[in-house]
Amino acid sequence: MPLNSVLTTSSYAQIVVEHAFGDDVFTPAGELVLQGPADGPLTFIREALTTQHKQAFTKLLAQDGFYKLRLPSKAEASDSPKVLASVRARCLASDQFQEQLSLHVNEHAQVIAADYSTASGVCRPGLQAPTPPSDWQFPADAKVDVVQPVAAPVLTMTRAFPMDPLNPGMAQSANGPGQGVPGADGKAAGQGDKPKVDERSWLARNWMFLVPVALVLLQLMAAPEPTATQRQAAGRAAGAGGAGAGASVARGAARPAVTAGPKRR
Repeated sequence: MPLNSVLTTSSYAQIVVEHAFGDDVFTPAGELVLQGPADGPLTFIREALTTQHKQAFTKLLAQDGFYKLRLPSKAEASDSPKVLASVRARCLASDQFQEQLSLHVNEHAQVIAADYSTASGVCRPGLQAPTPPSDWQFPADAKVDVVQPVAAPVLTMTRAFPMDPLNPGMAQSANGPGQGVPGADGKAAGQGDKPKVDERSWLARNWMFLVPVALVLLQLMAAPEPTATQRQAAGRAAGAGGAGAGASVARGAARPAVTAGPKRR
């Protein structure tokens, strides 16, 4: 509900705004009232500054302090938590007391924050203000901006659930086993789904195992045949090896056996 509608439908037709001059002693500064229809603008109707207010503001300029405003967070409850805003006194006096007040409300039409600045928005460091100011009058009916909440974009996230051991083919919910997770169609995830069958051919499924075997066969087939010279050399090497082995056997056979005879005394 907009803040304007709260002012229209409640017994509080205005919101009392208080101000303070550097300290925490707040006194009434004016009222926020609704002018025109329910969707009309809010207006800050101020009370005139008294001599005491002017003296306090002059002292605040010398201290380079802050001029503060506060108002209740609920239009229908003046004793609700307060919302505070402030601006430096020298900036306000330099801008001839031209002020700008903006209220930020939530979806329940409660004031959650307030922006208070000069109308020009100029409040730079080192800005000097006349002491005392040439004009002590705030605007009699300054318009107040009300900033309504804006809905944030909704993010949809897909959560992966483990498979339910009690219901094969169904995802397990956060409630535990046996509780399938409903899908977009109202059925539990995985319910009625058949396992997918691989319709590829045997060669398409196992080609990665056949490639190494084919590479080995290609290497064997590409090996060159031995030449005649290589075959003769291999034959001579084999013959020499056989002859050496036969000679060794013959020498072993020709060696006389040594037997032990009777020992002489």
